[in-house]
Amino acid sequence: LRRNELGGAGAMALVPAILSCSQQLTTLCLGENLLGVAGATALAPAIQACSQLATLDLSENGLGAVGAAALAPAVQA
Repeated sequence: LRRNELGGAGAMALVPAILSCSQQLTTLCLGENLLGVAGATALAPAIQACSQLATLDLSENGLGAVGAAALAPAVQA
């Protein structure tokens, strides 16, 4: 889903889909989607639920320090 300009609202819309396959999802590529802080905050709980996630790309989304802080607990091993 790279380069689709999803924005924060799009990230929120993806959360149910991510949660529905959280035990099987191994790769999530959402780079260059203008997610911002709202998207990072929305995605964090869903990402944390993905027990098999090995590759996560959230590059070029303008997450900033606040977005990174929201995601930090979700990506810690």
